[in-house]
Amino acid sequence: MKAVKLGKAGRECGAVLVVMLVIIGVLTVIVATLVATSNVNFRIAGNQQYRYEAKLAAQHAIEAFISSAANFTSAPPTSSPVGLDLDGDGTNEYTATAVASVCLSTVRVKPAELNVTNAADRACINSQYFGPWIEGILPPESNCQNMVWDVSSTVNDATTGAQVELHQGIAQRAKIDVSCP
Repeated sequence: MKAVKLGKAGRECGAVLVVMLVIIGVLTVIVATLVATSNVNFRIAGNQQYRYEAKLAAQHAIEAFISSAANFTSAPPTSSPVGLDLDGDGTNEYTATAVASVCLSTVRVKPAELNVTNAADRACINSQYFGPWIEGILPPESNCQNMVWDVSSTVNDATTGAQVELHQGIAQRAKIDVSCP
């Protein structure tokens, strides 16, 4: 029998195996890091979506609140919960509460700001100075004021954890005898 002599090539086979195991280990760590990073990114995107939907619900509640003129002529209600069904399945995904608005200021409307051809503005013309209203002549004061209100709405959703508080300022014209509550 012939003796087999192991040379340099026989020792290199073991080194290649070790190098390949190290490369596979490094690639496994890289892949695991990428998966973990993508999970975090998906959570961030989901949270942004929940926050946007909660803002939409809060804005919807504010629009419902300001659409009723009664909320600005007398003491407004303390709260008004409004549900929002985003996917049309008949179940509200979010419920927002429009809280009582705050009157920030009142400013008497100047007669020059009134449009005498507008029926709503004619109600603001104070005729006590001239008797009946005379076409083209405006009295020195009007019967109306511009009221600036801060309307706020909150959403606290237990399912998604979204919390939003939204404020919107609006101006409302009212008779001079309506005061800020």
